Amino acid sequence: MVDLLLVAILVPVFSIGIRKPVVAYCTYLWVDMLMPQQFMYGFASSIPFSKLSVIILFISIILNKKSLTSTKSITVPFLLCFFAFWITITTYNGLFPEVAWAKWDWAFKTIIAAILMMAVCKDRLDIELILLTITSALSYFVIILGIKALLGGTGYARSLIPGQVNHGLYESSTLAAVSASVIPIILYLKNHSVLLPTLKSHSYLWFGFIFLLIAAVIGTSARTGLVSLAFLFFVAIILTKRKFVILLGVSILIGLFSLVVSDAWVNRMATMGNPEEEASSVGRLVVWRWTIDFASENILGGGFHAYKANAGMLDTYTDSANTFASAKAFHSVYFEVLGEHGYIGFACFVTVLFLTLLKLIRMSGKRDSPEWISAAAFAIFISFSTLLVGSMFVGIAFRPYIYYFVALAMILEKNYYGKKGFVKS
Repeated sequence: MVDLLLVAILVPVFSIGIRKPVVAYCTYLWVDMLMPQQFMYGFASSIPFSKLSVIILFISIILNKKSLTSTKSITVPFLLCFFAFWITITTYNGLFPEVAWAKWDWAFKTIIAAILMMAVCKDRLDIELILLTITSALSYFVIILGIKALLGGTGYARSLIPGQVNHGLYESSTLAAVSASVIPIILYLKNHSVLLPTLKSHSYLWFGFIFLLIAAVIGTSARTGLVSLAFLFFVAIILTKRKFVILLGVSILIGLFSLVVSDAWVNRMATMGNPEEEASSVGRLVVWRWTIDFASENILGGGFHAYKANAGMLDTYTDSANTFASAKAFHSVYFEVLGEHGYIGFACFVTVLFLTLLKLIRMSGKRDSPEWISAAAFAIFISFSTLLVGSMFVGIAFRPYIYYFVALAMILEKNYYGKKGFVKS
């Protein structure tokens, strides 16, 4: 039944996407985030939805190439192109080419997809469609896990989401970081949506989804999620005028969730106070120390999966009783890029992040631009910042989530400068 429903939805959407590249792109984005084949067990499980969505997207781009637009600034797209080139060079010279090229395959596509988003999307409606697509794909995970969390059916090392993989949003730390980061986007859509105007007056739906987002973050039992939420609430209190309302809301949420979280959850979160005593935290610290030394000796990086080189070497980086005989992954986007692609790749990556944040700050602070632009820039800035903080503790440097925000900032900049043909209000 689920298989039939999915096919019934995608077939007409694919047909619309042939004529409208932004629809084709959103279909690709939705399939890429949701990975529907992971919960299909009927005839649809053998359908290559991802490949089909890519084919439809490229056909649509070719047929509608006149509708493509350029960005206002070339710097970020150029850096992304250089980054795609650089990760190819480091993969070619990588320490573990047999596994490096497998990761390069989807990492390279992630960067190219972000560049395509900048070309395909141009105005307010396109931006909102992208945001709604991200939200709808995420809702599958959030609703399932949020309800489980409220009923006490979650916990560390449990199978939380039906699926056959442990990457993307099916991985708990990634899901926690992304879920927390989307909350400002939901608030923006609540107040400024033009595609769903009838829902703007139904605040309970928007706040209900935010409640499920927070429940899902807690349900993952990922400390990354708690750090992301703490940062989000802190920034909201600092940057918004309604400080008392936010403090009251946070207090109520803490009170409500204290009734459903388990002692195991509390004990796991408490380990953040003394990371040197918990094996997982110690593992992160020693890998990060090793990565700094590794990058100093391998200026150009070690290529994808370079962390495998730390097998048998990590015990020398800690005095803890914990031992690490096998290789341990980076568990941080920043150390992931540094270790795999060296200081050149790291500098390129961080510069893209910095320029994106700078553009969002500039657009959110301007009062002479349409209200929706400043509101969208502010929401995306908070969301992006929250994801970057959460990403300090999870290795998703080449998953698409960070690049979505980069591309959205560049699309928003088109509207901010009011190019001819773009929707301003």
